[in-house]
Amino acid sequence: MTAAWALQALLAGALLGTGALAAERVAGWAGLPRRAAWAAAMAGSLLLPMLALWAPGLLPDLGIVPAARGAAAALDGAAAPWLAGGPYATPAAAPGAWWTDLPGVLGIGWVALSLATTAVLAWSWMRLRAARDRCATAEIDGIEVRVADRTGPAVVGLLHPAIVVPRWALGLPPEERRLVVLHEREHVAAGDHWLLLLGAAAVAAMPWSLPLWLQHRRLRTAVETDCDARVLARGASPRSYGRVLIGTAGRAPLLPFPALSWSGSTSQLEHRIMSMTASRPSHLLLRATPLLAAAAGLAAAACDVAGRTGPGTPPTLATAPAGAERAAVDTVRAPSKSTAPPAELIEVPPGDPSLGDPGFGAWFGIPFRILDGDDPARARTSHHPEAVRVGLGTGAWAAGLRDGDVILAVNGVDARRLGALKEVFEQRPGTPYVLRVRRDGREHEVRAEVGPPDAR
Repeated sequence: MTAAWALQALLAGALLGTGALAAERVAGWAGLPRRAAWAAAMAGSLLLPMLALWAPGLLPDLGIVPAARGAAAALDGAAAPWLAGGPYATPAAAPGAWWTDLPGVLGIGWVALSLATTAVLAWSWMRLRAARDRCATAEIDGIEVRVADRTGPAVVGLLHPAIVVPRWALGLPPEERRLVVLHEREHVAAGDHWLLLLGAAAVAAMPWSLPLWLQHRRLRTAVETDCDARVLARGASPRSYGRVLIGTAGRAPLLPFPALSWSGSTSQLEHRIMSMTASRPSHLLLRATPLLAAAAGLAAAACDVAGRTGPGTPPTLATAPAGAERAAVDTVRAPSKSTAPPAELIEVPPGDPSLGDPGFGAWFGIPFRILDGDDPARARTSHHPEAVRVGLGTGAWAAGLRDGDVILAVNGVDARRLGALKEVFEQRPGTPYVLRVRRDGREHEVRAEVGPPDAR
């Protein structure tokens, strides 16, 4: 996990959430389920960054948001002066110091936050289950319910969901009591409890994503709004149902968000009432077309943003010109006030077009140090490179190489040596090579051949 990748994930989620607002509006006009727009936005906000991290070749680079790459690179570059051991840090940190591995620290923080969020959700769910099991069983209009002292109205449970109503609901007029139970029964029939469970799981998987939290909140509102529409479609009077909604929501206690309950914010209640009383606009197709086009464009932009993996587009360090290593050493040694990465480290002119393509690139990350730069035979980088832009269908991909694999050795030579990668990149098509890589703490070998030059 890098800061640039996290920024791209947040931007993609924001774009999908904005598109879901437009899609929800059209769904409300057409009488379609509104929750589908937010469920799709949450799925995209989670899956697109994951695909960009583990299978970037599946996401096309459409060029819709050209500024995303520069912003991502600037973020990683701005972090460079603060990383011990980087080209701008003095004195340098000891090799292998844990605080020099920013992606690793962010990854550990991500896992810890996800585990904490999952634990809170599990604890809240167990509390609800325990409270439900302590409730007495009753029957209202032929429907079995659980009667609690104050909890509810709500739906609690997954495999065997139960309708929980508070004791004061038993004293409501018969018609109002029927509408309360009918609302909860519609939740159960539509499987809304499963949908909210999946939404909570998405939030727990990426709890640092503010767009995901906002989308989950809108999903809950859309679930309630859709349920209101189904109740009204069964013949309930909007005036009577609105009165029940206001009275019950005002008395219902706030429950943990895994539960389907009437409690909610004032803005959510206002949104539900406005949706109940809104009329279908005239010229629906004319008004819906621009909103649907905007939603589709924002979804495409989100795919484009998420597909730009890594700090910008990492170069393939294949054909560095003579003296580039010396220039890189001089650039790294010279202190600079600029936070942008040195140009010599990211711009590599094209080499001999007859050379083959190994099917992957190498990225050392920013910042890094060059050690023993005075001796070309011993010059090496401070850490191993990572494989990036592994092409689908190439020999490297077929041999098991994946983006993010740490390259330890190339044909038996330590990959930190400045000339090690030339054994792969500056070779003719058909030249075999062997990489020693590490992934998830385990090492294995990748045996492949240099591909044809047209793949470059």
